[in-house]
Amino acid sequence: MTSILNGVQEFVTPSFLSRVSSQTGESEAAVTRGFTAVIPTLLAGIANRSGDTGFMSQLVSLATNTASDPDALIRASGPAVTPEGVIDPGTTTGGWLSALSGGSLSGITNAVARYAGVKASSASWMLTYAAPLVLAYLGRLMRSDHLDAPTLAKRLQAERGTIAAALPSGFDAVLPGGMTTESVRTVAADAVRHEKRRAGGWAMPLLLVALAIGGLLWWASRDRSAISSRVGDAASRAVGAGNSAVRMLARALPGGVLLSVSA
Repeated sequence: MTSILNGVQEFVTPSFLSRVSSQTGESEAAVTRGFTAVIPTLLAGIANRSGDTGFMSQLVSLATNTASDPDALIRASGPAVTPEGVIDPGTTTGGWLSALSGGSLSGITNAVARYAGVKASSASWMLTYAAPLVLAYLGRLMRSDHLDAPTLAKRLQAERGTIAAALPSGFDAVLPGGMTTESVRTVAADAVRHEKRRAGGWAMPLLLVALAIGGLLWWASRDRSAISSRVGDAASRAVGAGNSAVRMLARALPGGVLLSVSA
């Protein structure tokens, strides 16, 4: 099953990157680098808010509407950016991005700009281009996998670790709480420690069982040896007695004396 992160990234095609490069005046290399930060940042923000039923209800509505538009994946969200290159929260896309960021949209924009080496206005364009991309993919995912808001939330929560791990270093600081790259490493370390403890917990019972089986085998072997030894001794004595009877003969001597002599 394709992860949500990989599913969205598949739509960041060379033609899409070329379109954004032309719009922003940035090199395609810089734009490509920018989207490697923008996509996981948006998804991490969504995953962090997946427990908010109000937010998820709005997300499902926007995603469903965006997915129904066949041009949503390639059309720029130009009106969401002001002439000064700032995302306008009064637009649908801008308002959703502002709600997603928890009021720290400028912090995310600046972080993308620094990471990709582009202007802040170009980073704003990347965010507004990526928003319908993410929403359209989620809408199509709900339709293909028959997901509603609660099941989509569970899917996002299950993939929070993968999404957070794709965030560039430092981007967790600009997200409003939730699963960060540091907490992902902590969770992973805790899982390893738990597995070691569980393996160690089985080691002692297994050792005791092995010792018990070994003891039983030793006792059984020792008992058989003792029985064999006793049977052998008894047989030897019986044979010895039999042989003595065969070898001894009775002889009568003058005077009525009876002797037992060796054959």
